[in-house]
Amino acid sequence: MGNLFVREDWKDLPREKILEDPEKRDQLIEDTLGELSEEIIAANTLYNAVEWARPDAIIDCINTSTAIAYQDLFTLSSRVRTAMKSGDAQSAELVERLLASLYIPQLIRHVQIVHRALIDFKVNAYIKIGTSGTGGMGLNIPFTHSEERPSRVLLSKSSIAGAHSLLLFPDGAYTAHCRDRKRN
Repeated sequence: MGNLFVREDWKDLPREKILEDPEKRDQLIEDTLGELSEEIIAANTLYNAVEWARPDAIIDCINTSTAIAYQDLFTLSSRVRTAMKSGDAQSAELVERLLASLYIPQLIRHVQIVHRALIDFKVNAYIKIGTSGTGGMGLNIPFTHSEERPSRVLLSKSSIAGAHSLLLFPDGAYTAHCRDRKRN
């Protein structure tokens, strides 16, 4: 299946290959931060997968928060700041990489595309199986993932998981949509 978060043409490319190509990097930023367009939707791997399968129900077991949080915005931000302070000629590329790695815009775009695919292809049920990313340990128990306890990346993963749930089910909107569609 490949990477469901990018254009179908790029689904089998490692993220680094996308980011090191200036044209692909620019398109990735536009796909994430630009206005949602028909062209962006039609090019997306996830949207095309739902179109191909035309499922009655989707059980989403993708660990979305891990896929997004492990892009490590913190390390990249530090690299951008260092490059800008030193006048490094590569600072523009690093800023673009930072823009392409912003967590919340990626999550919002993912949820917009999921929502659009569910409606366009008349999916009757969507179940998201998610993780908090911390095993429910919270802030008081050290994590094994890093020297920083708790790790900012791991806390980001938990934050994204929570935000994902809130974006998917803010008021039962999709559930109500499915129920109303069945009545008509």
